Amino acid sequence: MCARKYFALKVLNMDLFEKLEERLAKEYMNYKTRIESENGNKYFVIVNPFWEENIRISAEDGIVFYFSYQHAHFDFYNEFENNVRYLIDYINWFFIGEKVAIEFFCEDESLFGGDRSPEDIDMSSGEALLKGYAGDNDSLYESLYEHLKGFRCRCSIRGWNCALNKDIDFVL
Repeated sequence: MCARKYFALKVLNMDLFEKLEERLAKEYMNYKTRIESENGNKYFVIVNPFWEENIRISAEDGIVFYFSYQHAHFDFYNEFENNVRYLIDYINWFFIGEKVAIEFFCEDESLFGGDRSPEDIDMSSGEALLKGYAGDNDSLYESLYEHLKGFRCRCSIRGWNCALNKDIDFVL
């Protein structure tokens, strides 16, 4: 990418971040928030009162949501208000415990993860964890099972409220 195009995208992202920051500051005025900068990127941070994992929102390349292991991308350039409304809904799902971050590790290496409803996570066995993660996608479950079979694995679940946090070790 040429320097001129890179600079133009950075300026556009900074302008959009300011617009996003203004919208999120209004929405979360009853929460402790702050702005952080890291590696040239700005983050709108919602401070977690329950433990050290905060929600961070950036405008690196679209809207990017970060919490614990989870990150999610939202289109920033088209239908800004609709996408910000969805982002706010998404954040609120974490606040009320309808969503948690889930990550699978094999031999202490992070492999895959996402967000799930805690109700979909059956922690009775490794097979049940994978089935809950895969949902109705049987081929995903079968593929994950085959790749993880015989290895020492861990599933880490992280919620906004630390009462939802769990680490489950298993071998398939």
